[in-house]
Amino acid sequence: MSNVSDILLYALPGFLAVQLYRTFYPAKRQSQFEIIVPSVLHSVIIYVGLHYASCLPRWKEIGLPSLQSKSLSIAEPSTILILLSGGLFWGCLLITYYRWIRVHLPFLPQPDPLAIWPLVATDAPKANLWVLACTKQGLRYFGWLERHSFDPTVKDHDFLLRPAYLVDNNLHVQRDLKVGGVYLNTRDIESLEINHAGEWGKVFQKAHQPGSAG
Repeated sequence: MSNVSDILLYALPGFLAVQLYRTFYPAKRQSQFEIIVPSVLHSVIIYVGLHYASCLPRWKEIGLPSLQSKSLSIAEPSTILILLSGGLFWGCLLITYYRWIRVHLPFLPQPDPLAIWPLVATDAPKANLWVLACTKQGLRYFGWLERHSFDPTVKDHDFLLRPAYLVDNNLHVQRDLKVGGVYLNTRDIESLEINHAGEWGKVFQKAHQPGSAG
């Protein structure tokens, strides 16, 4: 039982760092093996960093416990707190400087295969971008991406455009849906065009004119 607890404690900082990274960069679901291996690898980096940090005089002056002489299975709460803090700190570095870290530590794998949909759906409203959704049935909807769903266990996801406008191939408004919007699923989408509202020209101007409904 002690060996099991030791393994869990060794992997905990890396697991925490990887999960923190995933909260900022949503990813597809992975197998347990694909989760454990990066967690252990990142834990090794965290432990090396903490080992050298614990050798500094300032570490001892503060009164922090040594990580070199104690078994993690009987670690004091303060030691566990240091390990968790190391995981949080490394997770923040991954979020902020992952590309730079990958250049200097090329053996590091990507924590997860990133899912494109939640990144696009989240960033579009933040950047004040509007969407032109072209369906497989040949319909075109222009609108604001108000809501979206993301479940890494499924392939297709729902989203709501509101306000929204049904437009033709020339981007002329055919139907005004700005009150209720239009509910769509990514499985029915042929393509998504994303741009600033002003770049859409006719459709944006016409959509915002009184009585523009088709």
